[in-house]
Amino acid sequence: MNNFFFIRHGKTFLNNHKRYTGLIDVSILESSWKDVIDSVNILKNRNITEIFSSPLFRALETAIIVNSQLNIKISVIKEFQERDFGILTGRKKLQYKKHFFKQGSHPYIYKKKIMYGLSKLKYKSNFIIIGHSGTYEYICQLLLGKINKINKIQNAQIIYFYKKENKWYIEKI
Repeated sequence: MNNFFFIRHGKTFLNNHKRYTGLIDVSILESSWKDVIDSVNILKNRNITEIFSSPLFRALETAIIVNSQLNIKISVIKEFQERDFGILTGRKKLQYKKHFFKQGSHPYIYKKKIMYGLSKLKYKSNFIIIGHSGTYEYICQLLLGKINKINKIQNAQIIYFYKKENKWYIEKI
């Protein structure tokens, strides 16, 4: 894995209302389709080889929109789905401790799932991962080796991951 792009799925109703979505399978807002298309136009001449998407509908729907612009294969990587927020799923985001969600996914297990998903892409390059903010945060932790200030990612935003002299870097596109 040398370089790839990460796109967070388009905005959903729950994102608009600042609620924990987790494993709830929701569609993106119709207004977000344009945001995704506008973001993807930047990638048209980048020779992207494939799209790897979370199985959750908001990510798959975003992948379909990206595919409509780039015409490349979509593959689902189940390990890239968002974590389970347990009893907080669907609730308003407040000042909860973000590392542990009662009856939800443990951060260590979630991080291991993301690592396994990335291992499936070990020999690939110049692809797109379409996932969730949690997926993105853990990919940053795994590849950059620390929590980075750029960990916050907006809906339909593109981040470029690239390797230089055996070290990972990221760049907002």
